[in-house]
Amino acid sequence: MMSENPYARLLVIPIAIGALFFGWLFISWRCSMARNAAAPRDEEGRLMPDLSTAEGKLKRAERVEYESPSESVRLTIEVADGPDAASAAKARAALPRRLHIQYQYASRSRWEEAESALREIEKRAPASDEARQMRESWKKDSEYAAEAAARQGKFEDAGRLYETAFAAAGNSPEDRVIRGFQAYLLARSRRDEAAGKMAEADRWIDEAAAWVEQPMSVSPLVQELSKLGGAANREKAHAATAAGHPAQALTWLGAARFAFDAERKPEERLACEAEVPALALEAARGVRDGKIRTIPARSIANFWREGTESKDAAVRVEAFEGLAVTFVEEALAESRAGEFVQADSHFRDALDRAIPDWWMARAEADATFDVWAGVPKEVLAEVEKRSGPKPTPELRRQVLGGLLRDGRWTPPHPSAAAARAALPDFYARWGASLMAERKFSQAEWMVRGAIRADPKGEPAKACIAALEKGIREAAGNQDLEGVVQLTSFYVAELGAPAPAFAVEFRNAINAAAEGLKSSPMRRIFMLSLLCDVFPGTAEASAARDEILDKGLAFAKAAAEQPGESGLAMDTGLKDLAAVSVENATGYHIFIFYEGPERLFVRLNPFRKGTIVLRPGAYVVGVVAPEEKIRPYHASRNLGALTHWDKYTIVQEGGERRDMLGTSSASGGFLLLRCVPGVKVEVDVESGAVRMEK
Repeated sequence: MMSENPYARLLVIPIAIGALFFGWLFISWRCSMARNAAAPRDEEGRLMPDLSTAEGKLKRAERVEYESPSESVRLTIEVADGPDAASAAKARAALPRRLHIQYQYASRSRWEEAESALREIEKRAPASDEARQMRESWKKDSEYAAEAAARQGKFEDAGRLYETAFAAAGNSPEDRVIRGFQAYLLARSRRDEAAGKMAEADRWIDEAAAWVEQPMSVSPLVQELSKLGGAANREKAHAATAAGHPAQALTWLGAARFAFDAERKPEERLACEAEVPALALEAARGVRDGKIRTIPARSIANFWREGTESKDAAVRVEAFEGLAVTFVEEALAESRAGEFVQADSHFRDALDRAIPDWWMARAEADATFDVWAGVPKEVLAEVEKRSGPKPTPELRRQVLGGLLRDGRWTPPHPSAAAARAALPDFYARWGASLMAERKFSQAEWMVRGAIRADPKGEPAKACIAALEKGIREAAGNQDLEGVVQLTSFYVAELGAPAPAFAVEFRNAINAAAEGLKSSPMRRIFMLSLLCDVFPGTAEASAARDEILDKGLAFAKAAAEQPGESGLAMDTGLKDLAAVSVENATGYHIFIFYEGPERLFVRLNPFRKGTIVLRPGAYVVGVVAPEEKIRPYHASRNLGALTHWDKYTIVQEGGERRDMLGTSSASGGFLLLRCVPGVKVEVDVESGAVRMEK
């Protein structure tokens, strides 16, 4: 018989407790499953928040912000307008963002919903960033919404939306908007015509014809109207002219011309074109005076241009003046907006085309007008030279007109004065902008113009600051090319730097010279800047010796060429020789002389200068700071005369010899070097030298 285990009874209690616990867990899990199965779910199978409470609505709105923006906005508005103050505040804070999301989704195709979202945010949060962004977007989106409404035949909605689009665009709607609006008006006209409402149909056509992008353009509207036939179109054009509607008249004339082309009636077509200049001029006046708003303001130049084709000289005078004013106004606006390339083009259009043509047209229109009044002496001399021995007055005027269009002189005109006043600041800002973009080559001529116009003016100061900043950054970035380009330009235009910048300038030159040891000619170029800017220093003296030794050696290594000057003249020098040099290249050049004296000079690109030295036999070398350019090396016998030399770069290949980077030097002759202790005078125009009196 087995004995009873005393510990068995002790195990019964914990086993019973465990069984009860796990039984309770099972029953709870089953009840939870039943409740969840009965709970509402969304389309994705997720449990829905309790939408009977404000908090539940806000949770749902947040969850579906991007999945269902319209539902999110609806729930948020319900809470915002509800009695729960705390939840309403949360809803009002979230509503602008959710309306913006709804707008972004709806504006792709559901423009009615997008416009509704815009109206809602204007009512509830007009000062929010989202409201501002939506207003800006609607300016563009309303154009597409208008097109969509027109396609769906919702003409009242389309008309209202086009009004919004035009209001947003001011007086310069885009061409595509104009063409879309014309298509909408044509559709309305066809609908009313089909319904027998002929007066209404004609009214929509007249309204479409008033919108003109440019005179005589063959737009879809013109092609549609041309189906009436050339004679009918021209009759409508004359009726519009008589009623004082030049824009509509131009549209009908364009349709008439297109129709006459199809009908093969060239004489009638030419007759249409002859009517255009006067109408275009009238239309341009209307745009300028704010009386015509169906021609984009940006297109007014096209109408002035048509006026310049008139056979009436008085019409041409007004048209050219209108062009001049328009070009300068556009240039000034583009300059303020930082659109420098466009502004430069319009400044040139005004100064080199419209104003000269206006001046010459005045001579045709008024026999008493003195076309020669104020013309500079040098321009008059060029007119006489080009006109030949027995010129007619007409020929002389034609020659003058050509010189004016070449920019030799700009006649007096208020727009010319406004342009000239604006140009220094314009080129300074453009040059500084290009400097910041590290487009140094493009910036140079703009900065040069600003500095030379007024070296102490504010535009020049801005350019100098931009130059110094560019040199500082190029040196800091070890940009040798940038340092070479900017420091050489600085020295050429400004000479020595201001004391506050002198140390940085010298350090930049020395660092560049050190980095260019493997390129000896470029190194000596940087050393020459050191000589120019810091003369008399031991550093400059050592640099000068190195330049002479290495530069002459480099020149002598090239094959010797014939070296007699083509032109020499006795200018009364006493035991002195002078060489007047024109650098007709885009490079700085070094000119070395070894003979009775040993020296060198550096001449800036496209500049002229005169060198005075002792007469005798010299070895002459001309070197550009680019090893790829072969130097000039010759033996010269320089007598006590003034000699004239011009240096260019020639590319040789086969039988061809092409001039590279060559142009005429500008400015006058400067004294580059003189024999110590001797004083001479250099004629700025000719380069001739005489002893100083």
